[in-house]
Amino acid sequence: MPIVPHRYYKNKGWKSWGDFLGTGYVAASVRKYRSFKEAKSYAQKLKFKSSKGWVEHTKSGRLPKDIPAYPKGTYKNKGWVSMGDFLGTGNIASHLINYRPFNKARSYAQKLKIKTGAEWEKYCQSGRLPKDIPMIPNNTYRNKGWVSMGDFLGTGRIAAQLKVFRSFKKARSYAQKLKFKSLLEWVKYAKSGKLPKDIPTNVWQVYKNKGWKNSKDFLGTG
Repeated sequence: MPIVPHRYYKNKGWKSWGDFLGTGYVAASVRKYRSFKEAKSYAQKLKFKSSKGWVEHTKSGRLPKDIPAYPKGTYKNKGWVSMGDFLGTGNIASHLINYRPFNKARSYAQKLKIKTGAEWEKYCQSGRLPKDIPMIPNNTYRNKGWVSMGDFLGTGRIAAQLKVFRSFKKARSYAQKLKFKSLLEWVKYAKSGKLPKDIPTNVWQVYKNKGWKNSKDFLGTG
């Protein structure tokens, strides 16, 4: 008995491992599948709302043997567009969507008067966001005009890593004039809205390796 029967019996009766072992299994590469139109018609009758439903169906054992579990690979160049088209949901993969230009998307966002990124995310999940505006605009518009979420929403807020802060010495000089006795007082002051925008709240992080020693040195408490 040969160890590699598929080689030894090639052209001598070999069909497949399923035939040889009696399991009836046929490798995907040698199966004869339904046409793309027939497979799509079958898929759309299942009324799945997302690809997750399709994947669960393929694992359930109810998928006909002449319909592939991974239709994208089988029907590539044979009619395949997207999973949304195949299932009839109308959903389009984000990389296939033609989004609005950055300026128009930003104009739409600013009319909503949203104040934070969290509010933007909540609005996106509400289903009211037009399909040609991305939920994650910083990825789509990178190198296409994107500055920050504050710029996109029109709040004027700038992420800490993008801000240009005063030097450590100037920030420390400002802090010591306030005569605070503890870092807790500094944090409360920062949250009050009185802190200049070019001085960070988290001074210990921003000025790390830039002169920061400890809160006593920064506040001048000794």
